[in-house]
Amino acid sequence: MADRSRGQEVAQRLFKGFTGTLHSDFYSVYWTLAGVAHAPCWAHLCRTARQIAERQSESEEATTFHDRLSGLYGRGAAAQGRPATAERNARAIRGDLKTLATDADLAANADVARLQRRIVRHLPELVTFITNPDLEGTNNRAEREFRPHAIGRHRSGGARSDAGAKTYAINLSVVRTVHLHGGDFTDTFRQARIAFHEGGDFPTLFPGQPAMPARSAPLH
Repeated sequence: MADRSRGQEVAQRLFKGFTGTLHSDFYSVYWTLAGVAHAPCWAHLCRTARQIAERQSESEEATTFHDRLSGLYGRGAAAQGRPATAERNARAIRGDLKTLATDADLAANADVARLQRRIVRHLPELVTFITNPDLEGTNNRAEREFRPHAIGRHRSGGARSDAGAKTYAINLSVVRTVHLHGGDFTDTFRQARIAFHEGGDFPTLFPGQPAMPARSAPLH
């Protein structure tokens, strides 16, 4: 979705009716969504901690915090692959994560203290992925999916009109949805054109689901 704003009203409009689990960074707007569970991104958290440690190489607090945090994520990722002990490991990692987030000695570094507060706010959600094999510990998949288009937008300056931005967003959504579900976009597009011009059902973008009824009269 292309929009001039990054405010909460955009996210609420985009995710209206969604009741699953949302993988995201720690952007506060996502936490205004009603009925949505969250799996915040450990990669964003660990990367910020690493950047602080690199920028403040003389800070023992920054280095220690980063090392301990990275170790906890490694334990969590390993625990997810062992469902029989995932619950027990999640409780242990949550306890160690809380200990890290409330370590007063590390909080002497203001940047570390800021990340500690973030962990405290999202502590239960940070360990959710350990006990749910359908979740991931990061939102890297979404980041990789959109990165080429973000780079292209940066180089081109973006769309020249609101209509162009909307059209691009719709086309990209359709093409990537078909591809990620193992479909053939060329075939899907051909079927859609036939349905639009000659009547009949439009092809589904999701394998295993029924076709979509045509919404317009045939064009001749």
